[in-house]
Amino acid sequence: MTYTSTLGCVRGGLGFAFAVFVAGSPVFLHPRVAPAKQVAYVTDISGNQVHVIDVGANTISATIPVAATPFGVAATPDGTEVYVGSTASRVVTVVRTATNTIDATIPTSSQPGPILITSDGARAYAGPHGPGVSSAGMAVIDVRERTVVHDIVVGYGDQNIEDLVADPTSTVAYYSLCSWANPYYNIVGFDTATDTLLGDTYAPWGLCFHLALSPDGHWAYISATNGFVYVGEAAKLYLWPREGDFVASIPLGGNPQDIVVTPDGAFAYVAVSGLNVVNVIDTATYGVTATIPVGASPTKVAITPDGDFVYVTNQSSGSVSVIDTATNGVVATVPGVGQPYAIAIAWVRHCGDGAVDPGEECDDGNLVDGDGCDSNCKTTGCGNGIVTSGEVCDDGNLVDGDGCDSNCTLTACGNGVRAGSEQCDDGNLIDGDGCQANCTLTPQHDSAVAPLPPKTYTIPASEAFVTKKVDVKVTNADVSPPDTHRIQLIPANVDCPADTLVGLPDFDSKTPGDQDAIDVRAGGSKTAAVALRFDSTSYTGFNRKAPHRCTLRFTATTVLTGGAVDPRPSNDTAILELSIIDKNDPELTTTHESVLKSTKPVKATIGHGKITLTKNVPVKVVNADIGEAAPGHTITLTVTDSDCPVGTVGTPDFDTSTPAPDTSVTVAGAATKTAMLPLTIDGSAFFSPNGKSPMRCTVELTATGPGVDPEDTNNRTKLVIDVIDKNDF
Repeated sequence: MTYTSTLGCVRGGLGFAFAVFVAGSPVFLHPRVAPAKQVAYVTDISGNQVHVIDVGANTISATIPVAATPFGVAATPDGTEVYVGSTASRVVTVVRTATNTIDATIPTSSQPGPILITSDGARAYAGPHGPGVSSAGMAVIDVRERTVVHDIVVGYGDQNIEDLVADPTSTVAYYSLCSWANPYYNIVGFDTATDTLLGDTYAPWGLCFHLALSPDGHWAYISATNGFVYVGEAAKLYLWPREGDFVASIPLGGNPQDIVVTPDGAFAYVAVSGLNVVNVIDTATYGVTATIPVGASPTKVAITPDGDFVYVTNQSSGSVSVIDTATNGVVATVPGVGQPYAIAIAWVRHCGDGAVDPGEECDDGNLVDGDGCDSNCKTTGCGNGIVTSGEVCDDGNLVDGDGCDSNCTLTACGNGVRAGSEQCDDGNLIDGDGCQANCTLTPQHDSAVAPLPPKTYTIPASEAFVTKKVDVKVTNADVSPPDTHRIQLIPANVDCPADTLVGLPDFDSKTPGDQDAIDVRAGGSKTAAVALRFDSTSYTGFNRKAPHRCTLRFTATTVLTGGAVDPRPSNDTAILELSIIDKNDPELTTTHESVLKSTKPVKATIGHGKITLTKNVPVKVVNADIGEAAPGHTITLTVTDSDCPVGTVGTPDFDTSTPAPDTSVTVAGAATKTAMLPLTIDGSAFFSPNGKSPMRCTVELTATGPGVDPEDTNNRTKLVIDVIDKNDF
């Protein structure tokens, strides 16, 4: 089923309503919903009630008792509520249109008469009306909170507001002042964004005024009780000092009252109370094109959003006349409305009717939650007020700390939203990950492990294994403020045989067992001995020139209850490259075996005032084909920045005497060649908090010979670079 919808806006006398018109056949939805309809709300000032008239059927469908002397009425833009101003009771009543029941009663300091609701539905303005309202205030109401925010002083002596209208294209609104005792007749402009007065005009040529604006907000139409309708530019509405400023003065006679303009701006309809007629004015020629007899004392008029019908309240005859704008004839009269005064037409629609109306983000024709458009016609998602899958709560906003946070979980430590007194909230209750289980920041301690030079070990012939020890140094880099803390050294086998590591690192050989943790003073260092074993059965070598290579990793971590975070984690870990030659294996001469020797770590210090530092690092390649005939074979050296800043490593060069770098070289059997590898250390890319805590990165190098190497573990190595930049501290 296809729906076609159009959006319309009606400014019926005192109020505004927006409408969506849906064309097409009825459709049954799940849950089943009914289509929206246009409804007129008419105040009965003597009966203290509001009559509800179904547009089209033109019958009274409900009567709602309200506070005494309901004078003004306006509908919210989404059509869900109607605001009624009761002058004698000094209250504004809020009616829920879906049920025609009273939702709220808002006390005001003045006697509320005409009602204006802003186009965004955020605020309502209740103008004071009635005798004895000297210097009365216009109540400004927060629609969502149903409270009076403040009053705007509007009067000059004993005056009341007769009409309220708003420019549909801006935040400017206007009201007309009418005096009960003093000769003050004014039109005042104000800004609904700031609630400040913009200016006013004194109009001695009128008595009381009703106002209307063209749909584009350009033209103003003033219906004055002196028998004229005046037309002029709305922008000058509160600036006109005299009658001659108008572009038209249209004589009607008979005490004109309310006036409305059709949605297309082509005609204006004016209720003329003294003549019991409605006059139709052509806005292009300013001529009266029709005079329509209606009931006695017509006062207020409202037009349907599509412009098809005009509804007129007849005070003295207790009826509402319905005019067909196509024929300008009365097509219905609705009796039994007491003493009708104000009227507003609302498109009373509801969520789930399949049409997206003002105030709705979506409407998929059902009231099912979690299907993309929830039962409040808001897009499924956190903050729309509906709890759906994956949400614990949803309070209709994305405000944190109000009980339901912006990720729709209950406000609490561990929900992933920082709120209240929390220093952090990472969405879990785990200590040591930067944010503790109590949502305080994990303490920071800087522990570092020194870079390790590569090691080459030989298993002698006829020996089943050899054992070695290496020293690994850790440093407490908490220099400022100085803080002694405990450091644990954790070994890890990257790709060596499983039996390579023997036990744990030992910081204290005098104490039985492996002491893998130790207290280290601020700025101090401690060294642990690490036992290693190399079993001949775990290694199969090519020859003495081509060792098997594997890697161990050592990590220094701060030992603290609840954990700790290291501010410079790059230097927490050091790698140890091991090259193992097993002389129990026969020496092979099969070609081609190429070897890249492990490189020593580079330590670079950028002095104060320096920006960059350059270094050349020797890198050696070996032709491990012991018996290969001259001239040998070609080896190519390639290098990548890896996790170092881009541009740290340059192009290796086997022949620095030529302008262009040579990345390849021919190496004789069992011989070695050296390339120079340029490094550029850019201080802006490295940060070191102090001289004990360098920033560490690793460059990867690869040697490639002809064919496939029988022993390829020695074709790669990592160059570790530690940088201290003294400009950082």
